[in-house]
Amino acid sequence: MDAFEVFCARFGGLAAQDKKKIFRKLGKIYLKTAVIAIKEASREGLFLGEVKKDEFKPSLALLSILAKNETNFVIIEELAEEKFLQGRNLPKQRILDSHAREEVFLVNNVRGENLGLGSMQDINGEYKLKNLLDLGLYLRDEDKKKSRKPNKKQ
Repeated sequence: MDAFEVFCARFGGLAAQDKKKIFRKLGKIYLKTAVIAIKEASREGLFLGEVKKDEFKPSLALLSILAKNETNFVIIEELAEEKFLQGRNLPKQRILDSHAREEVFLVNNVRGENLGLGSMQDINGEYKLKNLLDLGLYLRDEDKKKSRKPNKKQ
């Protein structure tokens, strides 16, 4: 098994029909979807992540697919959801229920929606839910891009 397969196995793996649709290109892993071509740009599939230096870096889309299996996850309280989506670590007391079987697990809200990926770690002497990847990352990245662009004066 390669790094991608090992990562997916932590969460019950991909459904059989999805396994047949996986393809790899230049270290990146995709789930085949209908090919969309617009003005010479094409999208070959849903980006699931990439392998760098024998380590798999998942995409948020893959986490959503794996969350359907509901096998390796924790549920955090509603008040902690916003902080997690802001990229912050949470005290372990914010975990309402744990079905974590592995060192790395999915983080869900009380409605069963996947928010990201986490692990339990000792941070400054306190055991916390460490935020490894969350849905808010996209918005934070967009904010960074906007702040780097110079303002155009009209």
